[in-house]
This record gives sequence, structure tokens and C-alpha cells, in this order.
Amino acid sequence: MARKIEKELQRFHDAHEKKALLINGARQVGKTFIIREFGKQYESFVEINFYENKAAQSLFKRLSHTLCKPRSSV
Repeated sequence: MARKIEKELQRFHDAHEKKALLINGARQVGKTFIIREFGKQYESFVEINFYENKAAQSLFKRLSHTLCKPRSSV
């Protein structure tokens, strides 16, 4: 399983179009571990843990509600 995740992370990193990557899933399955291990390969990387950082979690929720509001077709 770890190899599949590592391949996907590498594919994301190598993509020409750079975007943020959101890792979501059940608790205690190794999300934080695999991201931190992958990040060790690079000079720098940014990790925002929404579970641990409630301010970031709140900001993300507000932004997603603002950006994802349905628009009227009228």
C-alpha cells in the first residue's frame, strides 16, 4: 500500500500544473506519516494539518463554502 501512495505523491509532484494537495481519510492510517516522509526528500514543503490546527480548519471551511456556492442561472 505504501508504494502505491508514494507513486501517487511522486506523480503529483512531477505534474506540470502545481496545485495544493489535500489528503483526506480515516484517522490513524498514516496520512501524516507518509506526507512527512515524502517531504523529507525536498528542501522545503508545507503541511497544514486541519485536525490539529482549528484556525486553519475554520478558514478552509469558510473558503470552501464561499468558493463552492451554487450560482443562479437566472
